[in-house]
Amino acid sequence: PQFAAVDPSNTHLYIPNFTDNTISAFTINGDGSLTAVTGSPFSTGVGSGPEYIAVEATGKFLYVSNANDNTISALTIGSGGALGAAVAGSPFSTGATPVGIAIDPSNATLAVANLFGNSVSLFSLNSTSGVLTPAPLPLIEASANPFFINYGLGTTALSSPVGAVFAANAVSGDISAFTSTSSTGVLTAAGSPVTGVPGNNFANADLRGHLLFVGGGTQVEGFAIDQTGGALTKLMGSPLSVTGTDTGSAVYVTPTEQFAYVLDSTSGSLVQNRVDVFAGTVTGPGTSTPAFTGASNLAADTQGDFIYVLGQNATNGIQPFTTYTTTGGINASTQSPALPGNWTSGSVDATGQYFVAVDSTAKTLQSFSITPAGTGSGSDGSLTPIGGAVTLPGTGPWVVTFDPLDRAVFVADQTLGTVLPFAFDLSTGTIGLAGTTTNVSANGVTQINADATGSYLYVGVAAASAPGSTGGISIYTIGAGGSLTAVPGSPFTTGTGNPAIANTNNVQ
Repeated sequence: PQFAAVDPSNTHLYIPNFTDNTISAFTINGDGSLTAVTGSPFSTGVGSGPEYIAVEATGKFLYVSNANDNTISALTIGSGGALGAAVAGSPFSTGATPVGIAIDPSNATLAVANLFGNSVSLFSLNSTSGVLTPAPLPLIEASANPFFINYGLGTTALSSPVGAVFAANAVSGDISAFTSTSSTGVLTAAGSPVTGVPGNNFANADLRGHLLFVGGGTQVEGFAIDQTGGALTKLMGSPLSVTGTDTGSAVYVTPTEQFAYVLDSTSGSLVQNRVDVFAGTVTGPGTSTPAFTGASNLAADTQGDFIYVLGQNATNGIQPFTTYTTTGGINASTQSPALPGNWTSGSVDATGQYFVAVDSTAKTLQSFSITPAGTGSGSDGSLTPIGGAVTLPGTGPWVVTFDPLDRAVFVADQTLGTVLPFAFDLSTGTIGLAGTTTNVSANGVTQINADATGSYLYVGVAAASAPGSTGGISIYTIGAGGSLTAVPGSPFTTGTGNPAIANTNNVQ
């Protein structure tokens, strides 16, 4: 017997029996004693290893997760609590090893935690027929080994409007801050530029929009973000050295807001810095973990399970690292086969299942599947190529980012100043046909990011070659198939030199 459930009327108890693939049903008597329902135990039908049961709000349908065959069985509930025929389409496919099930308070959505898939499967629930239909994003990444799941009971809906947008200006060595009008995407300058570190040319903000880190040369600097007005307050302890006189090339702030990892491109290693967002401090440099010679850029998944170091290396041009959110420790994952290449940029999709990367020497875009966290084999986060690489038009080098709604993959040619969307198939992880090219700037572009809701794409506009020229941020609304439409007033002027850009969402 596994994890039981009581129906909404509090008159029947259902218990899944893992080994013999049955469900025991009992009537709950007035004194709390149980009487077996006639015909109990009932077969789950098609489904092996039933683990967890949920009964929807009308009491007409029961759902049980089948851990052994990655499905949910849906059964009708008849008179006296007896289980009847399977719902049309049952069993319904989930991720690997489904366990906990939850139905939202409106009885419209069902979610299941996939223990060894490190994911959550989402379905729309038809309370008339009991049929489950995969949600638009049917599989979402979770932290390692999720077991139980539940919906929050609240009076305020989650809101995640675009909060602030920042540009680290390489020549003027300062940071341009903007607030965003969520309904239009238009930027408003948030006061005067803030002093950064000399030559700051990389930047990253955490997903919740509380921290911004910038860096250049041998230093990195952290700031707390006031999303209401876009103001930046330097964290005590900033600036920090990368490691001695070594040079940094990228930074990643974890979703927990406890750590910022800097890529030391001199030694080819990841350097940990510890953040206390409540005290407003940062300390470091801390532990340095070797990656490989030629490391030049970073990518990470939205849950912070994995960090990917990218670069040009004859043995392994992409190295995955598994992170430990409580301690900040990281372990190199076994990557086999090796992935040599000049990987200038990479991005993880919103569900955490796929990784795309650009090889600017081969002039190709490649999609990979990600080995989930918690496999126990040391290969967590490792990448397996999906199909052949897609040839890129233009001259490169290129940078890449996913549309957060997984409708497209955006590739920017830094020299030509263009952005090209490619269709993306979430069910297979394959890259489809290219869409329409958007010409951003003849000066070239530096970087591309999308806001977490998939509303806007931000493109860093390179400065002209003349001394004292300013860069900019071009903003586009993202439409069907990854189509781009320029926001009025775009591009918005930043500081002197080529800008590194970072954007945040104000999660409430």
